Amino acid sequence: MASSASGHLLNMTEVRAAVDREYQLEVLVQIDLSKEFETAEAYLAFSETDPSAAQLIHSEIWDVLANSIDVRVDEERVLLGVDSVTPPLDVTIDDFKNPFVWPKSEVVLSGTVPRDGESLQITFQTDMGFEEPIALSMTSSITGKSKSRWLVAGQSSPYFNYNREGSPNVIPDSDRADRFGAFIHYLYLGVKHILPGGMDHLLFVLGIFLAARTFRPLLLQISVFTIAHTITLGLATYRIIEPPSQLVEIMIALSILWLGLENMFRWKPSKTRLWVIGGFGLVHGMGFAGALSGLELPPSEFLIGLLGFNVGVEIGQLCFIVLLALSIGWFRKRSWYSKRIVLPISLGISIVALFWAIQRF
Repeated sequence: MASSASGHLLNMTEVRAAVDREYQLEVLVQIDLSKEFETAEAYLAFSETDPSAAQLIHSEIWDVLANSIDVRVDEERVLLGVDSVTPPLDVTIDDFKNPFVWPKSEVVLSGTVPRDGESLQITFQTDMGFEEPIALSMTSSITGKSKSRWLVAGQSSPYFNYNREGSPNVIPDSDRADRFGAFIHYLYLGVKHILPGGMDHLLFVLGIFLAARTFRPLLLQISVFTIAHTITLGLATYRIIEPPSQLVEIMIALSILWLGLENMFRWKPSKTRLWVIGGFGLVHGMGFAGALSGLELPPSEFLIGLLGFNVGVEIGQLCFIVLLALSIGWFRKRSWYSKRIVLPISLGISIVALFWAIQRF
């Protein structure tokens, strides 16, 4: 479990779709193809291929990619063709095995959108192993407008009006409805970041839950943790602070290790526990920001994305606490609770956290 769990959403797929004044659509995809090549050695061999020949090799992969990006204008599909393929450059086998490095290939596809068309929408099908979230940016040189979203496979993007002077059949673009849709979208991604994606965050919350024998200290500790990571989530997302991502990930692992060890060797939490949890909450917030700031949101959507993502994180966290309460919460006042539940689970938390800490150095 420890070797496969991913702490935060850093390895996203990045897609930029641009319509120029000649109604040509270019779709640039930066994607980790590890799932397609299955082994690090096979992906490394591909990366050593000359870019001019890379498009001819593994043509079935490019066919699947082109078919998996479903671009529609006014519900009619736009056919895409592969223009170029650029394998990862200047990489070694260690880069493919390093949990903090994801060598990505760059694929450029193109097609032609209708001159009398209006609303463009993109859906990423599940046929391709897209790393999620898929950070999509859509721009139009005709209108000068842009729109960005995080998506998951099978989810359609919002409509993007690339040609306001085109077809009279305009799909309404209500700012209020669009903002609400964006908020719900980022809220969903925040929940998914915790359930099931945030394994390290879930282990930290589990450690807090195990040591709190009554509802009041649990509520207080979770509240302190929430407030702390909300503060640094905002600061780091707005780039007021920019801590190194690897250092943040190491500190997150160490915070989980500390919590597990304290649960094992202290029958009662220390008096400084709230302060320590608050400090670690600040660190976890920086980790959350790594997920949100990976997509350069336009200013009009930045605050919406930040608020929606944070609310989603809290909903995911609350759902996990409810699950814990329904599963092991019934035994909190039993005399054997510490020895039979807290001790073995805390030992498991500590082992996983220690593995992560060593892995992330």
